[in-house]
Amino acid sequence: MSQSFLLSAMIVGFLSPWGASAQQGLTTKFIGALVETVDAKYQRAPSVLDNREITIEFPLISGSIFGAPSTGAVLIERARLGQTVKLDLERLRENAARFASPLSPQMAAAGMVVEPRNARFARLGTFVSVSQADRSSASGVFVEPQTRIALALVYFDEPCRISGLLRLGSVEANHDIVIVSRGLHWIRINEPTNNRYDLQNAEAFERVILGIQPIRKASAGKNL
Repeated sequence: MSQSFLLSAMIVGFLSPWGASAQQGLTTKFIGALVETVDAKYQRAPSVLDNREITIEFPLISGSIFGAPSTGAVLIERARLGQTVKLDLERLRENAARFASPLSPQMAAAGMVVEPRNARFARLGTFVSVSQADRSSASGVFVEPQTRIALALVYFDEPCRISGLLRLGSVEANHDIVIVSRGLHWIRINEPTNNRYDLQNAEAFERVILGIQPIRKASAGKNL
């Protein structure tokens, strides 16, 4: 890592040597996530869950932002629609630091690039169920409250850059992410057209929406 990059990383809101705008990571102990049902565009939608309690499991996706979980749940919360879930970031950081890994070979072959190559990271996944009998009854996604754009919460073990156009089947994801510090960071996942995603740094939101999408079997391309 160059001395100029490490110096720049100490400045809030700087423009990185790679040319992308960067944001500082989360420094709080907790974040609040308001639970509500959302449609395919992450807009608030009528609920089919009534007042039933739902279980939200948070596993980790190591070495990737897209893909299947590589761990069991590192955090489990129970809530009802309209309630705010308080997520323990210190616990998440501790678990993510244990399970983070360098970029997976599958994602590297698909076009994703991480510099430096040995940087370790892990995304927090969200899985929602209504009962023990149906553990995949709904999908969950973090959502930016103002823009209604999807967010991913990702842990990085050192400053790095993620770039490249990833292609997985019908899905394309362009990455332009600069991480300036170790820890948890929000990544914005915008979908300008169907199955075409743009991933960029997001602000260090302390309050977000935890969107519960309609109970259905999600297609591979829409499973964020």
